[in-house]
Amino acid sequence: MQSEPLVIGQSKDQTVVHEGDVFAGLQSVLFAGDESRPTVSISYVRRVHTSVAPELDVGTFRQSTSILLSEDIKGFHFDTNGILAEQVLGDVRRAQFGQTLSISHSLGKFTISGEVALLTTIRQGHTVGNL
Repeated sequence: MQSEPLVIGQSKDQTVVHEGDVFAGLQSVLFAGDESRPTVSISYVRRVHTSVAPELDVGTFRQSTSILLSEDIKGFHFDTNGILAEQVLGDVRRAQFGQTLSISHSLGKFTISGEVALLTTIRQGHTVGNL
């Protein structure tokens, strides 16, 4: 289970309170990694409650499945994900495809990490992000 935060807003004399979206899902390891191959997992998540609170990102999916690969190579940790999600905007339903790559490396008490993500959007555009 996962949920988005509670939203509380105030304008003049009116206060509004909206609960966030609620999702349910599962994730399982298909193949445990070892020294010569990555760990491969799969996940499925479905929205079970839709909030009326405004979206701040590229849109919330109705349902999503992901394949996740994770590997440690020479002190670096790599995670890459392939994502297929169903986006809904009014009467329009579209598939959203995405890929992510995260790399991290420990330096004593600190970890340096970065992520690049590419997603298609429901308006048939693309978005690229990084951390």
